Amino acid sequence: FNIYGDNYFTKIPLFQVCYSHGIGACGTEDSGSVYMLTTIHQITDYVNCERKKPRSTSANAATTRGAFGPDRGCQVFAILQVINDYTHYMNGVDRADQLHAFYPTQPKAQRNWLPLFYWLVDTSIVNSFVLFWLLYLQAQ
Repeated sequence: FNIYGDNYFTKIPLFQVCYSHGIGACGTEDSGSVYMLTTIHQITDYVNCERKKPRSTSANAATTRGAFGPDRGCQVFAILQVINDYTHYMNGVDRADQLHAFYPTQPKAQRNWLPLFYWLVDTSIVNSFVLFWLLYLQAQ
């Protein structure tokens, strides 16, 4: 038999092991480069971010403290908009799963359409909580 894999799983050592066991394997080839989040941002968009100088006991202190200079506690750096958005919005799925886990509405046994219904109920409850919290913060 043959194994078909995508770029994530196709590595030369894997092909060598498969070949030694008499298994055919092939992967895909991507000819075009895709940059991170190019559907949302341009690769040339930058944003200015103020960063604090790390302490001397930090793990990367030797490499990062040099960019700040000897007497500067903060510095403004031009960072790609893509990287800035990734830094601010990472773990979004984990937060959504955490909000869903507080009050689950899905029972153990259900028909084939009930999981979709209960997922919609869960999502509506979480979205209403998030909207309430945003409006509450704006009112403060």
